[in-house]
Amino acid sequence: MTKSARHKRRTPIQGAFYLKHRADCPVVTQADGLTLRYLLPQNSVEKSTTTIGLQEVELQPGRQTDGHSATGEQIVWQILQGAGLMNLGETQFAVVPGDIILISADQPYRLTNKSEVALRLNQITTPIPNPS
Repeated sequence: MTKSARHKRRTPIQGAFYLKHRADCPVVTQADGLTLRYLLPQNSVEKSTTTIGLQEVELQPGRQTDGHSATGEQIVWQILQGAGLMNLGETQFAVVPGDIILISADQPYRLTNKSEVALRLNQITTPIPNPS
């Protein structure tokens, strides 16, 4: 779809408003080689403590993420392409397309791409409300 076609489609679609096209979303590459495309919210600066986030994540073959921790939020991963090893806390297991993984708040995790293609996944983040 061309950019002009995407622009024309930015009108209400069956009661829902068209937000943006994937190609229009900013991409950030982290030091460990992990690439994130911010779909909702639009970028990490807009990250809110009250909304969900959706990112497309890509890790190139043979690469491994630095150790991460889901500070103040829960994360759900849906593996779309590639295969790898996931370290979730003290547990290690293989991940393949179709897998859905819940990463609880403050749980350490690491991902290694063991396939010949980029490991791609959708990442959904939800903030953990502060008890008041």
